[in-house]
Amino acid sequence: MRIHELEVDQFGVWKEVTLPFHDRGVTVLYGPNEAGKSTLMRFIRGVLYGFQPSDEVDASRRRERVVCSGALKVSHQGKSYRIRRVSEKGTRGALEINGQRREQTDPLMQSLLGDASESLFKDVFAIGLNELQQLATLSGDEVAEQIYGLSLGREGEQIVRAQNAFAKNERFLIDPESRKGEIHSLIQQLAEIDRELERVGQPAQRHTRLLDQTTKHDATVSELKKRQKNLQQDLRGYQFLNQAWEPWAKHRAIQLELKQLPVTKVDADILNRYDELELELSEVDAQRKQLIDEAKRLQKQAEEIKLRPELEEETCAIQNLHEQTREMQLLEQQLQSGSPVADPREQEVQRLLGNLGGHWSLKRLEETDLSPVKLHSLLEQGDRYRRANRARTKAAKKYKRMSAALKLHEQAENSQRRGLGTLSVEETRQDLSDKIDQLEDLRGLRIRKEHIKKTLELFPETREAEAEVVEQELPPFFYNVLWFFAISGAILFLFGSYRAVSGLFSGGGYLATLGACYSLLGLGALGTCWTMKQYFSQQKIQVAGNDVDREKMSRELSRVESQIQKIRSRNLLRTQRTAPQTLIAEQDDSELIDEALADLRKQLHSLQSVNDDSGRIDKLRRQMSRMRNSLQDYQKRVSQSRREWTESLRTLGLIETLKVSEAVAQCQQIADAKHVLHEWSRSHQSREQQRKVLDTFLEKVQQLSNKLEGRGIAVRDPYQLLAEWHRELQLLGERRRERQQLRSTAKEKRRDAARIADRVERMREQRSLLLSQMGVADRGEIAAKLAAIDERKTLEAKLREAEKNLDKITSQEPELVITEEMLIEYDEASNKKIVSEIRDELQEIDEALQNEYQTLGKLKQELHAIEEDRSVASLRFDREQVADELRKASESLFANRVADRVVEQLQSKIEQDRQPQTLQTASEYLSQLTCDKYQKVWTPLGEKALFVDDDVKQSLRVEQLSSGTREQVFLSLRLAMIKDFASRGVELPLILDDVTVNFDQIRTEAAVETLLNVADDGQQIMLFTCHLHLAHLFENDGIEPVWLPNHRPEMTV
Repeated sequence: MRIHELEVDQFGVWKEVTLPFHDRGVTVLYGPNEAGKSTLMRFIRGVLYGFQPSDEVDASRRRERVVCSGALKVSHQGKSYRIRRVSEKGTRGALEINGQRREQTDPLMQSLLGDASESLFKDVFAIGLNELQQLATLSGDEVAEQIYGLSLGREGEQIVRAQNAFAKNERFLIDPESRKGEIHSLIQQLAEIDRELERVGQPAQRHTRLLDQTTKHDATVSELKKRQKNLQQDLRGYQFLNQAWEPWAKHRAIQLELKQLPVTKVDADILNRYDELELELSEVDAQRKQLIDEAKRLQKQAEEIKLRPELEEETCAIQNLHEQTREMQLLEQQLQSGSPVADPREQEVQRLLGNLGGHWSLKRLEETDLSPVKLHSLLEQGDRYRRANRARTKAAKKYKRMSAALKLHEQAENSQRRGLGTLSVEETRQDLSDKIDQLEDLRGLRIRKEHIKKTLELFPETREAEAEVVEQELPPFFYNVLWFFAISGAILFLFGSYRAVSGLFSGGGYLATLGACYSLLGLGALGTCWTMKQYFSQQKIQVAGNDVDREKMSRELSRVESQIQKIRSRNLLRTQRTAPQTLIAEQDDSELIDEALADLRKQLHSLQSVNDDSGRIDKLRRQMSRMRNSLQDYQKRVSQSRREWTESLRTLGLIETLKVSEAVAQCQQIADAKHVLHEWSRSHQSREQQRKVLDTFLEKVQQLSNKLEGRGIAVRDPYQLLAEWHRELQLLGERRRERQQLRSTAKEKRRDAARIADRVERMREQRSLLLSQMGVADRGEIAAKLAAIDERKTLEAKLREAEKNLDKITSQEPELVITEEMLIEYDEASNKKIVSEIRDELQEIDEALQNEYQTLGKLKQELHAIEEDRSVASLRFDREQVADELRKASESLFANRVADRVVEQLQSKIEQDRQPQTLQTASEYLSQLTCDKYQKVWTPLGEKALFVDDDVKQSLRVEQLSSGTREQVFLSLRLAMIKDFASRGVELPLILDDVTVNFDQIRTEAAVETLLNVADDGQQIMLFTCHLHLAHLFENDGIEPVWLPNHRPEMTV
């Protein structure tokens, strides 16, 4: 997608602005600070992806919402488009493409954007200095996939898993930081065993003494147990009495309260009707009060409108004098200058009379009254006639549109119902749902069938167990390890053989021995290589025969196939293909099932539109009925306004016509003729008569001023005073109409309130009747009765609960019996005291028993230890076991570290040779931007980190670079990502906002050259800057900048 032109209707500081862009190459836009460069970048992003809420807020203190709108003229795949977006409340703006309303997810819009998300566009294609400086903007899923190469490939994933496994294994064996692990544990066990060996001796004289002590303690335990049993029995009785007394007392108190409560009943139906009537009465009364308040408010507004009746009484005089204003001003100027009166215009008058028709004469022209009042009345009649005609025409067109829409909906409904046949909509919907369920079952049965078949294939055909050898694929790095052992073993074997032979012939015995050792070591390496290859490359799988399971699976397969055939026999998989049904059944019908399911769901969805169409048809019919009544009213208004219009024309003596424009043109011609006639007549008057006319005019103005403004006020400018009176008369008419409208509305509100008041009075009478039926006087007595009923229900529920608790307590101790006399004589304080004493004694007995048990346990252990003392041999055996495990763990730790070093070498090689393509391209751009100071950008395997190699091959983390160099690295990465996205069809413009502000002069020139090279490859670039030297650099290379205006307000010093 290429942007050719930017049109801003309203966005931020920009209004009604059009800016062209180069579709190929670089477009540089220069402007000072606060010129709106960043606003343009946000505008482009807003048109493509939608406006943000902050874009639609005014920057002033009022924070009012503004409507953002604008368009972009773009081209894509050889076609031109105009993308326009306008703010719409609750959304990110209404999108239009070539004048048609579209959604953001529309395929055309996604094709223009190349399916690029908004976050990708913001992080890669449209960036400012803040986004360039932040590494966090490169951590998104799409961006991280490009930069860090999160898909490591098969070898990379195996290396990462191997490293993790080695690290986990080493932490399991030994963890120096926490001093934990298997090796530490074994060392501690070995030390404990050594200490135990030192402690164990051979005692033999304590056996008789220990037996006597054991007999004595056994007798003490028997006595304590007997006493404990008696005390526990007593404790149960006292506790049971304590538990039962409180529920019994509560039950007894509730019974007494129930006996004291009166029996009260209330009719539930009457009470419900009373509540409904009370609620309705409150709502209606609130409505009446609201209408009264509104009427008072409207009446107050009408009284606040001030009028001038004395001015309205002189309306005709003011109108006549105002019409003569221009004439009197000219006459006054002529009298003051002493110039002669204008020449007669007799020929002009005759010509105008001829244009009006032969029936017009000077006398009729003079008698015709075209005063402003008459003209105003005529124009009002014409305007009412035209408005009535337009209203009738508009209503008729709307009725025709509704009739056409009704016809279309009826045709659609009839066609859909014909497709259903004799079934109803609900029956058809149920039938489609059943078919969908059967097809879903068919799909599940097919999967079950394939699973059973694959399971049967695993059973051997013979009854004897078989062993299958399966070749296992090994990872590539494993072969590198094998080659390492094989080559090392061969070299050691050859070198050792050579040294052994040379030592034997030269008489050097130590050389022969050394050579033999090397030979044996080489043979060991070769043997290890062969053994690892045979062990890891093959795997035996033992399969045991099981005729019972095979028969069970066969029966299950037959059952599933019968169910599949039963569903297929219903002809649910109907297809338009010409293949026979038998061939369709033999092949994989997954695609047919999916097609049939999609077709059935589509039919099910279409049934919903039948009900929707029926509702719309009924609604249209009701609207058309109301519209027909409205058309009759409109026709009556047209006839009435036509009669009034023709009557006004006859009153003025004009030719009757139904066209208002013709009547107005005729009035204009008559007015022109009267004006010329008046000029011609006035030319025959003397200057004294003209002076007299002027004085008469000024005297009338002075009289009106004395009457309206008060006596003693001199009129300085009569013409201005007449103009002010004329304007005030126009405003008074509008105020009077508004006042009349407010009074009429207030009167209507009062009438509505009076009608509602009658309804309120009737409802109050009904409420009194319901109260008398319930036998109460007011709402308070009802509440008292209801409270008594609720109290009785509550007490009855509590009584049942108390009885339930008593039954529960007595069921816990069926062996104990408590009489009512015992409960009546119960004393809680004395009972608690007895229970506490028993518990204290039981606790003492329990502690004594524990001490005796511990003593007996120790004595018996010592006796058992003396009788069976084999601990020394056992400890020595355990020590050898622990020592052997420690030796094996140490060997495993050493092997784990050797393998980890080998994997680290493989990782280093992969990191050097297999970096993501994006980082390789970014390295080329970085070399250009830094003038070969930094030549490579790379990332460690399996990490989200970036390193940069300088010209001396020193690797530095991005965080260690200066801010300017770090920004050059991030710019290189974005240029590389844009190139990669372009190769995949994502062609979006690159928008940069002052990203070179921290570059020095040399690297700024290098950045300009790099951007020009990128643009030459076909990438569209837009660069916003407030630095004049950068704009001149592009200007020197033939790129004419676009000079933006300054929107920053000037400050007053």
